[in-house]
Amino acid sequence: MKVQKICRKWTILDLSLEAYEVRGSLTADPLPEDAVIVLSIIKKYSGIRGKYLVMETGFDHNRTIDAVKALVLRNIVYVDFTNYPNFRECRFYPK
Repeated sequence: MKVQKICRKWTILDLSLEAYEVRGSLTADPLPEDAVIVLSIIKKYSGIRGKYLVMETGFDHNRTIDAVKALVLRNIVYVDFTNYPNFRECRFYPK
């Protein structure tokens, strides 16, 4: 059980390393469909908390995290990590 929890964590370090490696190549790629849906919700409800973002999308937790990662890596969305590592309490803002 503990291993599954660790695997699902979305760490700032992982995200920042991915950003340095991938950001340049992502700018030309189109956004995934899930990311477009999540972005529209974040634009509509600026400052939305993670738990409400998951509820609004109707996606499961991991699918929502993957969509948010795609937006953050493209520098489209800002994440307030005040309540990190709890994704459900992080707030999301459009840039």
